Amino acid sequence: MNTPMNKRFKYLRQRGQASVEYSIVSIFAVIALLIPDENGQLVLVTLAEVLKRNYTAFVYAISYSSNFTFF
Repeated sequence: MNTPMNKRFKYLRQRGQASVEYSIVSIFAVIALLIPDENGQLVLVTLAEVLKRNYTAFVYAISYSSNFTFF
């Protein structure tokens, strides 16, 4: 018995579920980034340092490769 009213009610119940799931996953992600590792540093700080180091290497590689001329 799928009347239009039943379909609408089912849609309204499911509509808020995505925001609840998103909130729960976001909270767990923040908690995981704020837990200190075995060295006592936050995972967020370690992640930022790794990204900075890799970006520095990437920029160096780009600047180094543009100095070659083949003429």
